[in-house]
Amino acid sequence: MDALHYTPVFDVLDPGYRPWLAPTLVGAAVTTFALIFARIAHRRIPSTSTRTSKIVDASVALLVFMAIMTPAISVWDFARAYSTLRSGSALYVEGTVAHFNPMPSRPRGRESFEVTGVMFHYSEHEITGFHQTVRSGGPIHEGLPVHIWYMDAGHQRGNEILKLEVAGN
Repeated sequence: MDALHYTPVFDVLDPGYRPWLAPTLVGAAVTTFALIFARIAHRRIPSTSTRTSKIVDASVALLVFMAIMTPAISVWDFARAYSTLRSGSALYVEGTVAHFNPMPSRPRGRESFEVTGVMFHYSEHEITGFHQTVRSGGPIHEGLPVHIWYMDAGHQRGNEILKLEVAGN
């Protein structure tokens, strides 16, 4: 019997994996355009009351808050995942994929599977961790032998895949 050869398909330590870059750039661009738009709109709207001014100010404050928090949360999640795998404190499971459920057609659905009793859920809309669904060319399918390094990312997010190796021929 031949030993299986495993190929890495995802690794949070890979230098090419930087999930926080996109949210940072998008957040900065959205905030810049929103601030410009708010300033232009504020100048053009005759301010007969302070209500209009307060709405514009609150909107700008909310956009600035979101522009700061979105990349901050992404960087925090990435740093925690990176540190967990790099330090050797990641959990590990190996076995075959069972109970595979591909991502449903609804926009915010999640793909899921189990390996020796450990459940994994992920979506192509997530930023940190493995998130390549079958719909977007992901490698996971029923019966696939895998090695997975992961961490518990909390009650709502579940187990986050930090490194994934799949068996190949």
